[in-house]
Formats: sequence, C-alpha cells, structure tokens
Amino acid sequence: MKSALLFWSLFFPLVLLAQPRIDEHPVYRPNSPVHIIEKIEYTDKSTIIYFSSTHYGARFYGTEDQTNCWVLKDNKGKIYKLKSVEKVTLNGSLVAPKVSQTLLLNSKTDERAKFSCQIHFPKLDKNVKKIDLIEGLANVKKVTAFNAFDIKVKTVEEIRKDPKKR
Repeated sequence: MKSALLFWSLFFPLVLLAQPRIDEHPVYRPNSPVHIIEKIEYTDKSTIIYFSSTHYGARFYGTEDQTNCWVLKDNKGKIYKLKSVEKVTLNGSLVAPKVSQTLLLNSKTDERAKFSCQIHFPKLDKNVKKIDLIEGLANVKKVTAFNAFDIKVKTVEEIRKDPKKR
C-alpha cells in the first residue's frame, strides 16, 4: 500500500507536467482586427498557435517559402523557424492537412470567409515572456500580413506553478 502511494505521489505530478498546456485566451496586439489567435498550445517539443482570420482570401506559406512563411520572434530577438502549417480550414471544412508550398484560398462568394490553421514552431526557450508572430520577416509592417505582436507567453515557471491551468 505504501509503495503504491509513493509511486502515485511521484508519478502523478510528472504526468501533469508532461501534458500539453493550453492558453485559451492569449493576450496580444493584432495588426488587423480580423486576425485572431484563438489559443496557444505548449507541448514538450512544440509551440502551436491556433490562428484564424475572416477575409475574402488567404495565402498560407509552407516551410518551402522561407521568405514569407511565419516566424516567431521572442522578446530577446531570437527567431523560431516554422516547423509546419497544419489543418487549414475554410469555413470549418478541412482544405489541407499540411502545407508545404504556398496555398492560396478564396472565399468562393462575395462574402468574407473564415480561414483557420495550426502554426507549429519549436518549443520556446525558458523564460520567454513575449513573442511576435510574423508572416515573413520582410512583412513586419505590412498591414495585409497575418501578424500578431506582443503575444504574452506562459513561461515554463507559470505552467509549473499551476499545472491545473489548461
């Protein structure tokens, strides 16, 4: 009995820390009100940004287009290169499970459509407090680029202090 209790007291906290943590309401400054970060998932190996936009069209750049693809830039100036763009949807329907080359989508009507995707990056360094999501480093000030700035990041310490936060 004591050995089982000891096992669970040691094992259970490790299980909680190994699970992905999800920030359901990230705080950030978009370059356009139609660009939305719905949530951010932190895993042991990746940072995944769930992104959406309501627009007439959208262009998704895969990892092969290093000029225009998304990057993360942390508060210390470090650049995190895109790992993948996945689960691209148009009005809730899956269009592309993964993007490697440029993908251009249009709303198919005269009305705006909702485009969404998951943007995968490497795990952030410890103690990163803010990041910028930039669609190509040359497009930092471009109004039509899907950028978001000053994204508050849950640090490793914040996650460890409250493992129940999801």
